[in-house]
Amino acid sequence: MNATVKTQTRGETAKDLAMVDFRELITQGCFTHDMVELNSVGRENFTLSGYPERKDERFTYVDLLEVKNARLHLRKEPSYTNREEVERLLFPSATNSRIVFVDGVFIPYLSDMTSVRFQIELLPLGVAMERYPQVKKELLDSAFAEQDPFANLNAAFAMNGAYLKINDGEQLKSPVEIIYFSAEYKTPTLLSAPRLFVDIGEKAKAAIIFKNMKEQGPYLFNAVSTMAVRAQAQASVYHLALNHSSAARFSKLGVIQYAHSSVKMVTVNAGAKTSRWSFDWKLREPGASMELKSLAPLHGKSQNHIYSRVTHEAPDCSSQLLFKNIVDGEARSSVDSTVIVDPGARGSASHQLINNLLLSDGARADNKPNLMIHNDDVQCSHGVTIGQLDEETLFYFMSRGMGKAEASRSLINGFAREVTDAILEPYALAVVEENVLLHKRGIV
Repeated sequence: MNATVKTQTRGETAKDLAMVDFRELITQGCFTHDMVELNSVGRENFTLSGYPERKDERFTYVDLLEVKNARLHLRKEPSYTNREEVERLLFPSATNSRIVFVDGVFIPYLSDMTSVRFQIELLPLGVAMERYPQVKKELLDSAFAEQDPFANLNAAFAMNGAYLKINDGEQLKSPVEIIYFSAEYKTPTLLSAPRLFVDIGEKAKAAIIFKNMKEQGPYLFNAVSTMAVRAQAQASVYHLALNHSSAARFSKLGVIQYAHSSVKMVTVNAGAKTSRWSFDWKLREPGASMELKSLAPLHGKSQNHIYSRVTHEAPDCSSQLLFKNIVDGEARSSVDSTVIVDPGARGSASHQLINNLLLSDGARADNKPNLMIHNDDVQCSHGVTIGQLDEETLFYFMSRGMGKAEASRSLINGFAREVTDAILEPYALAVVEENVLLHKRGIV
């Protein structure tokens, strides 16, 4: 069979090369029946859209040339990863509460939820779709409506995802760690398409930590996660991507919150050649609240792009969004953030702030905060700042005996602290401080 199939769609290279691999893998039973339904919807959508062009406002600032030209393949060889290799990368608090993806595939034998086994249910996503019709309906409904080309590409080739249910009323003592791991692979650019559904039950409380670890070689990491946060549930979510790599990292998180639920999320992203984070957040029932804090320390030619949409669908909901970018060298950041207040969402409160610290003449930060308000009974604001290290403060620190590099680090750390101080998991905070606040990756 030829490696390419001629079509008239803009996504032909990625889709058709991966499709050859898909046909081979499906005959080997690597895709479950219910996942194939999701795959079919994703492939149809991606065939119609292809990769986005610059005129697509969701990708205005993202350089996609290298991703578009990559000859993407699915993994067809076993991922040789052992338990000890994974456990070396875990936080001690999550040794027995972990979900492991290797090259985008959920690996049950490397996952271990024994410390919370009576409080949760963990299933392969295809099994959950068979067992729970509502899970299947929610996934397929969202897939049919999906307009993000990369989310459609994920749906097209997600092989084996995971479903995590935290039972009603349970309060997890251990954080759940989601590890995205890359094994060595000989072929050209690998397409990694992890898929995760997290369902946090009513009055439940949990901390969830996403980690991108040990990324090897050029590949497209293209994850889609869905979170349903039921009434009065509380979730603390951390997403850490700290290692430098040649990967292109694309992640989409869709969150639906119900009455009086609360989600606090912190993301820290450094080191990827190109990364894009997409948030689609819906405050569906009254009293729901969310907080998102993001830090991107960038250097060299790294790129980090955020596309965020938060919709207040019900009365008396609140949203707080803070984006902080530290941009050095020829690095580039962008934030496109919109809060939408629906007509019936009276009493909404929302605040957005984008802070940028530029450390070189070649650094660039693009910012696009938006409000779309359809109700007069609201309290909403947004703002942007762009600055450099304050020379007077630097001089003051240096006059007290600090060297310039040490003084600069102190100012940068102070800029980052508003985000990092929101990390309440001690091991997660320690690794962020080691890799970001001390700037071992080249900033300053």
